[in-house]
Amino acid sequence: MVPELYKKYHLDRDCELCSVFKSLSSHYEINSFLYPGSFAHITPSFYIPKGVYVDMMLPAKKFFDSPEVLEYIKRRKTYKEAPDVTFHHQSYEEPIDETELSFDLLISQYGGFVSEVTKKYLKKGGILLANDSHGDAGLAFIDPDFKLIGIFEEQNGIYVLSAKDLDLYFIPKKGGLVSREYLRELRKGVLYTKNAPNYIFEKVA
Repeated sequence: MVPELYKKYHLDRDCELCSVFKSLSSHYEINSFLYPGSFAHITPSFYIPKGVYVDMMLPAKKFFDSPEVLEYIKRRKTYKEAPDVTFHHQSYEEPIDETELSFDLLISQYGGFVSEVTKKYLKKGGILLANDSHGDAGLAFIDPDFKLIGIFEEQNGIYVLSAKDLDLYFIPKKGGLVSREYLRELRKGVLYTKNAPNYIFEKVA
């Protein structure tokens, strides 16, 4: 049985992002992830053994409190280990009871400025996966702690990892410079000359 919220918001809408997390787990050494603002998006746990989810919404808490969620992850996992799943019912802007510099992957999907607030939990050399729905990928691009190393392109419904022509991304259509202050005030993605569904950054500092 598929957990209701996962079915409604991800399976039925064809937005599991399985190809994204499968590709990340095969291209990089990723054994743990932190997912602030996750809601019910448990796809990363199908490919990565240790996952920590953070969300302040009550439906998310009820979702993760249900034993069927872990059972569903166990049925779909692609690794040998038992899945290690933790959920924190809180805002990710508050301190999270997790060790800093301990995660291999930080996930930012429609959750606001995740990269800036929670990057302290990501290892140096770790990976940030971010879309630009709320401007977080743009924020990471101008953050000296991160370096753009790849993007995901959609090809016939499959997301394919690419590192080609990265210099063509994050060029504003209107020209000029995009600042941190501007992005935080705008709270959404800027119009760029070239866009991708998701971006991959390495934490370099």
